[in-house]
Amino acid sequence: MATRKDTSYQLLSKHAFANELFERIRLWEKNRPIEYEPAKFRFITGDHVFTLGKLYDRYRVESIERREALLDEFVRSWLHCYAEVPIDFEKAGANIIPVLWKRCHAEIQNLGAQHNYKSFRSLPFALVGDNLAFSLAYDIGPIYITVHESHRANWNVTAEQAQQVAINNLRDSGDEAFELVAPGLLQARDQDPAQLLLTDVIRRQKVNGDHIAMVPDGVSLFLTGSEDAEGLANMANFAERLTKGRLSLSGIPLRLNGDVWVAFLPSHLHASYRQFERLRAETVVQDYSDQQLPLQAMLDPKSKRVFVSPLSFLPLAKKQSSLTCCDWVSGINVLLPKADLIRFVLSENKADHTIAAITEWDHAVNIVGNLMVPQGLYPERYRVSSFPTAAQMAKLKSASKYSS
Repeated sequence: MATRKDTSYQLLSKHAFANELFERIRLWEKNRPIEYEPAKFRFITGDHVFTLGKLYDRYRVESIERREALLDEFVRSWLHCYAEVPIDFEKAGANIIPVLWKRCHAEIQNLGAQHNYKSFRSLPFALVGDNLAFSLAYDIGPIYITVHESHRANWNVTAEQAQQVAINNLRDSGDEAFELVAPGLLQARDQDPAQLLLTDVIRRQKVNGDHIAMVPDGVSLFLTGSEDAEGLANMANFAERLTKGRLSLSGIPLRLNGDVWVAFLPSHLHASYRQFERLRAETVVQDYSDQQLPLQAMLDPKSKRVFVSPLSFLPLAKKQSSLTCCDWVSGINVLLPKADLIRFVLSENKADHTIAAITEWDHAVNIVGNLMVPQGLYPERYRVSSFPTAAQMAKLKSASKYSS
């Protein structure tokens, strides 16, 4: 691990400042040619010029506490611009790490890459449970660089081989300790939820029942037992707060089944059942929301208008609902998310919409399932290009408790 001295206590001169930046960059990037021009107070690398004047002006007026952070910010920015994943796997392998993603984000990256969208690049990833995935990154200390499929192809190794190397690196370098943070609830001391992949380490943690894990955000991994009522309640309480944050990942708990993580929900008799069910539903709603805008942007503008329907919660007057719903709108092609309920909306014009029926998803599939074409996405969507007939609408209304 590279180390450096703390210079925050002293105000560096211009050229000492430039030298300090140069040394910090060299800790992580040793091969790129970098020239310092003292007269013009700038770095030159290849065809790029970094003028240091404005950065130094900021540094001079910063508090002592902020000077180190400013230097680190510059080094991270430099590495983001110039650091590269080695073409040779023997050089890259020791620095490959696993990184957890929302599965929907990884899937949309690959979908965009298939359609040759410039901002999307294909990722080699593996599933963790149903709604999480782990991909690879090249770790160079201050930052890490996402490993794309093109990098893996250059390495001439399979995705599975590279993933196993990353897991082994995590095992060799990480802090495997868990600590008790609430009755019945353990948290990984190392703020890396990818430790979820170390199933042998997870199994060594003593819990009451099966091992239940949650990764509510990008820096938290919680663990409890399936038979620990208080631990599950505390897990739900932590997740309820952390899934609302900027680094939110998943509100769906996972149960360790052998070496495989599967989705878990406690019995409906459990005191925290409704809380977990709401967390699960919020995660699904957010996954569809994350998918909606990029998917809408990918649709061919020359084709017939397609509406990527959002997933939302059914509004109830007296209590918070975990029931989800989507809109099947007449007159347009719609990509429906899978919801608990479907609202069938008659649209005469932009200003005139009428809800003709509300019915349960399974009931709709039984009657108009032939109109609902799965698209092979995650989360899955169903393309509908026509509206139910009057006879079908009558059937949809007849057996639904939500239709008047």
